[in-house]
Amino acid sequence: MKRYPLFFNRLLFVLVFLATGLVSCIQEPGSAEQVRIYADFYVRYLKPERELKAYAAFLEGSSVENGLSKTFPGGVNFLATAMDPRQLSDATTRYQYAAKANYPEQALFSFLQNDGKQQRFEAALASVDSFRVQAGCSKSAGLNLELFGAPLAADETLLLLFSDSTAHAYTLQQDGPLDNGKLQFTPQQLVHLPTGPLELYLVRKKLIQGLRDNYDFRFAIEYYSDVLTITMGE
Repeated sequence: MKRYPLFFNRLLFVLVFLATGLVSCIQEPGSAEQVRIYADFYVRYLKPERELKAYAAFLEGSSVENGLSKTFPGGVNFLATAMDPRQLSDATTRYQYAAKANYPEQALFSFLQNDGKQQRFEAALASVDSFRVQAGCSKSAGLNLELFGAPLAADETLLLLFSDSTAHAYTLQQDGPLDNGKLQFTPQQLVHLPTGPLELYLVRKKLIQGLRDNYDFRFAIEYYSDVLTITMGE
């Protein structure tokens, strides 16, 4: 039995030695750090107002922490429309878009690099056609909600946002995948909700992150549904 501590001590020494050697190779004086472009894309759609907003921002550097704001000579387009460049307080340029529109099937950002190559970043998120809450929902019996439209995918999240008469907000969350549109919340999940009339709307969300053509990108989409008034029982 006494052999095992000695064995693991030796193994730990070997692992530490290899890790130290690897770090020293990576941080060797004169080695160049890889420069990337960190791209942040965000799209939000409010169904009741038919309000579509989009934002894009870029940093260039070896990390997000030391990156500098990156712009492009021809600007950035969203759905083939030029976005408005705005400079934020931290000297970052953020491209903005806002319009009254129908929800797009594809959210597409495009721009030309300094070398003339076109870049396109696009993603899709299903809308919330409609939803209903089964009658008789209560903190003691639970809450059943039916979502109509495309089922929730594995990379999607559905937030239930409640607000009471004092505008205090409460949330529930359902992560995908969800084969059908039926969501069930137990009494244990409802303990933080108040009783009485509540306004409820859904936020369908998707977040895509990846690395492509030296772009370390993050693409988030949020869809806000119509508002439904429910009554939460005891």
